[in-house]
Amino acid sequence: MNRAQTPATFVIFGASGDLTHRKLVPALYASFKKGRLGNCARIVGFARRPYSHASFRSELQTILQQLHPGLYEAESWASFSELLYYVQGDFNRPEDYTRLSMTLQTLEGKPTSRLYYLATALSITP
Repeated sequence: MNRAQTPATFVIFGASGDLTHRKLVPALYASFKKGRLGNCARIVGFARRPYSHASFRSELQTILQQLHPGLYEAESWASFSELLYYVQGDFNRPEDYTRLSMTLQTLEGKPTSRLYYLATALSITP
């Protein structure tokens, strides 16, 4: 399979945080509107908050409308939001990574490239 044709999944760890809301999703959405996410089949958020796929999409839509009103367009958002998925999990629980892996396998269903982005707070323990 040609690499350009291989679908891609963008996994965001810390997806309920400020970086995702203010920077990542607006940038991904702007790229989508310009046709630059060609083979991006999905964007999967992973964080502790108890979102469903639908509530995650709704939360991101509301924030985008508030912070970037000039960027938001209802029709393109409707298409973009179909790429968004969410998995609730705690970074310290191995079973949550297993659930994430199973969700990714279900969503992808075929060979897929993945990009992992850590949108998490820096934690330094002495």
